[in-house]
Amino acid sequence: MKKFNPINNKRLVYIEKQNISLLTSDGIELSATLLAPENPKALIQFNSATAVPKEFYRALATYFGEKKYACLLYDYRGVCDSQPKEGLKNCEYDLLDWGKKDMAAGISFLKNRYPDLPLFFISHSVGGQLIPFVPNIDEVNGMVCVATSSGYRGGMPLSKKLNSLLFFDIIAPIVHLLYGFSKLKFLGVMEDMPKNVTNTWKRWCKYPDYFYHPDNAKDIPELSNPKVFNFPITVITATDDDICTAQNVENLWRNVKTKTPVDFKWLKPEDFNLKGIGHFNFFRRRKLNTLWPIAFNQIEKYYEQNRN
Repeated sequence: MKKFNPINNKRLVYIEKQNISLLTSDGIELSATLLAPENPKALIQFNSATAVPKEFYRALATYFGEKKYACLLYDYRGVCDSQPKEGLKNCEYDLLDWGKKDMAAGISFLKNRYPDLPLFFISHSVGGQLIPFVPNIDEVNGMVCVATSSGYRGGMPLSKKLNSLLFFDIIAPIVHLLYGFSKLKFLGVMEDMPKNVTNTWKRWCKYPDYFYHPDNAKDIPELSNPKVFNFPITVITATDDDICTAQNVENLWRNVKTKTPVDFKWLKPEDFNLKGIGHFNFFRRRKLNTLWPIAFNQIEKYYEQNRN
């Protein structure tokens, strides 16, 4: 374990980086990193987008670490550093496992390590979609989602719709046939992942209501009696995101039952003197002085509410 100076070399808070393994309920070890400031005031679990490495969120996690939040980053099973030693060929991991077991393992680790501190989620894309399947989700005190919507291809612009068709209907079947898994990194598409993850994702994307559609929900016990989430949720979406269009945001969140209304924030790039934000750019380091305070202010608001 080592200590390093936080972002921009400011000597405000020293953060200890701990490389750890999360053990899931079914015995899978996940590669994870805990960024722990001294005497943290609260906890943040970062839930990644599909096939995005945990390191992508490191800069934002460090930003929160400076502000006394202990932050957990991890790779879902079958992705990046959480791939099985024997490789991904014929690996049976599925997309629902990420919510049911992997997100749950993160919560269990943080609450065991820091039982008296409130826990918040910062979730990107699928990291926000999968909350209905997390068995210990009631341990969470608030969530900020970035770019989280239905993945319905029909709700996307034509160019993105065609890209989706190319990926799911041509590229994925070919690499599955050749390699036995979604071998994608060498194509520059995304990180490699198990074929079941891709196949389930494709099935969900066929419908506006995603996994809530009856054809998908009939095989998911957790959706037979949808959970009502008691913690506050903020959904941050860029107006130039060609996946999370207004239609797809509505498609997903109209199905989510919450105790208090979801807070939707739409970000226009021009309001921040940015050329674009899209689906990924919120998390990039150069957004430090423009976009990250939006997420911080929401988490800080939830932290104060939890104290009262």
